[in-house]
Amino acid sequence: MDTNLARHIDPAVLEQIKASGQYQFKTAGAGAATSVLVATSPQLEDVGGRYFQDCNEAPVIDAADAESTGVGVAAYAVDPTNADRLWSLSLTTLL
Repeated sequence: MDTNLARHIDPAVLEQIKASGQYQFKTAGAGAATSVLVATSPQLEDVGGRYFQDCNEAPVIDAADAESTGVGVAAYAVDPTNADRLWSLSLTTLL
C-alpha cells in the first residue's frame, strides 16, 4: 500500500529504490496481516517481548545487517537489560 511513510526519503532516492525492485508495496491486508496474527493467534497467547515480520518471528541479527537487509531485529532491541533501563527511564520522566 503506497502511504506517506516514506515521505522523509529524498524523492530521487525513493524513485531509485522503487526502480531497483527492492521496494515493494503491500496490499492493506498484507500490511496488516502480521499485526492481526500476533493479536489474535491462540498460539501466541502469553508470548511477549518478541518481534514479528511478515507473519513470522523476526530473527535476531547484527544491527548493521538489519539496516541493509530490512529483515530481522537488532539484538539491542530485544535485550532485557535495555528494556529494564528504558522502563526505569520512562517512570522517572512521568513523575
